[in-house]
Amino acid sequence: MYTNNAAKSNSVIGWLAAFGYIIGYVLLLFIGQAATWISVILCVVDRQTLKTYGKHIALGWCLLPPVYMYKRAKVLNDGFTKFWVNLITAIIFIILAVYAVVHTTSCMTQALPYFNNNHEIAAQFCQCTLGNSPEECLRNLL
Repeated sequence: MYTNNAAKSNSVIGWLAAFGYIIGYVLLLFIGQAATWISVILCVVDRQTLKTYGKHIALGWCLLPPVYMYKRAKVLNDGFTKFWVNLITAIIFIILAVYAVVHTTSCMTQALPYFNNNHEIAAQFCQCTLGNSPEECLRNLL
């Protein structure tokens, strides 16, 4: 059986789980909706790793990564840094996601008449403007 120190030494997965929301947001920009589950997946992987060290956290907590990270800190007696990082990145993720939805909705309303109600081109334009200037996006689309 591994000691508590052995479980602490495998902190790479723990840190990945802590930054799961930011990793998920970056992946969301590139590969779509499935990336929002990255934090949950990283918690599940971390949980399995901790099980090999004899530390148990219920699988259900992986669906709520900040709660999982809190439980992880308690089980490992490892401090709450990863928990706070995960909680802060979760809040940032939510703010960025809400901004993207509001931006896209507003943009689509304004862009549809410009693109003759072509939803596909308007959506491409609005997605592009999340990270680029409108002028640059127009040059790329036209």
